Amino acid sequence: MKTLGYLLLTLCIVLSCKKSEPDTLLLDPLYQNWKLIEYKGNNSAWRTVTDESFIEFRIDGSIRYEKPNPPCCAAVQVDRKSDVLKVTQTYSGPGCEYVDCASPSELRIVSLTTHELVIESILGNNSPVSNGFLKYKPAK
Repeated sequence: MKTLGYLLLTLCIVLSCKKSEPDTLLLDPLYQNWKLIEYKGNNSAWRTVTDESFIEFRIDGSIRYEKPNPPCCAAVQVDRKSDVLKVTQTYSGPGCEYVDCASPSELRIVSLTTHELVIESILGNNSPVSNGFLKYKPAK
């Protein structure tokens, strides 16, 4: 009889548990793999990218590139505040020993939907200057 009582109690507890709401960060379309499709300078038209270039923004702020090593001076860690991704670490590993970086200080999200991401790359901290725009689509 005790076993039946414990079984019923356990069943009641399990059935009364409410499923928690999904994490809002997981619903944010930024956190996925993106394929670079176009780029443009400040005063130029959009240009199609011919090479395959992929990037993944992760919830912990890290940025993963598809190639074994990120491009020299590329952002690899950011701190997100709304639509601004403050660059906290850039890549300076193998192959970048003699590269003098003009690294981005932040990446600004210009547009973000489930179908498209447009980012503006900003150089400098004291007198920020736009370094151009990158347009991505989901890499599915």
